[in-house]
Amino acid sequence: MDAQGKLVSISLGSLRGDAQQVGDAMAFANLPASITVDGAAYARLSGAVTRLSGANLAVGLETTPSGVVLVRDGTQTIQLLPVQPITIDARLPDGVAFTPLGLLRWVRGGVVVQFAPAVADLAGLAQAITALLPDARIKLGAEGVLQLTTGGATYVLKPDWTGAGTATGTPQIGVDGQGRIVFQIGNRPAQLLLPAVLNAAQASGIFTTAIPGSVLAVQPGSSEGALTLTLGNTQWRLLPQWVLPGNDAAQTAPWRMGSDGVLYLKLGTQVQGVRIVD
Repeated sequence: MDAQGKLVSISLGSLRGDAQQVGDAMAFANLPASITVDGAAYARLSGAVTRLSGANLAVGLETTPSGVVLVRDGTQTIQLLPVQPITIDARLPDGVAFTPLGLLRWVRGGVVVQFAPAVADLAGLAQAITALLPDARIKLGAEGVLQLTTGGATYVLKPDWTGAGTATGTPQIGVDGQGRIVFQIGNRPAQLLLPAVLNAAQASGIFTTAIPGSVLAVQPGSSEGALTLTLGNTQWRLLPQWVLPGNDAAQTAPWRMGSDGVLYLKLGTQVQGVRIVD
């Protein structure tokens, strides 16, 4: 804990206990002033993370100063941000899998840790964005989603799972030849920032209430940030829109279909559009 008694780090040890035991509380510290956290719980894992060994993640693990866990797998670096409380559930089998919300869930010996995709250097991301857009503000939300507000508009982004890891050089953000937003430090490989839904858990609740029996799942490897809505043997792909609509903040219904063919969802205090595609 810090001097104010706030939990700022968790060391993974050999946790033992009942399957219903309450998980450890989490906190996220040392974020730049231009990054705020929107109602999400993040952890800063520290110490010898021996509980992660043998979990088929990779040979080498590293934790960055901003709390992002780097998993090196050959030429790729998987960048993970611990999210939600660490829980104990002896009913879950050991292994690594994606959750319906698009998080990476790791289980070993009853210890359950969930990770969201991240950029390795959150401070560098903030520096790159504010250098380009001085008025910009970043909000870090559920499932690792980033809200970038600038010029009166809010963009919703989510980092790709793989990036360059720690590096030296000037952080930069820009657009590649395909119109995708990329983040890069020095001359290292760039990391994509993909469109995302504001809160997948809330979106899932809206659909399951409106269409009983339906299942909403995030496609973790989609370059479009796509979601899949399944009902029986039928599936629809949903593409979240980059920019939050400016005139729908007062929407009261959980969802509505706009005249533009976009489905608008009320997620918390905000509204976001998703486009239904084949």
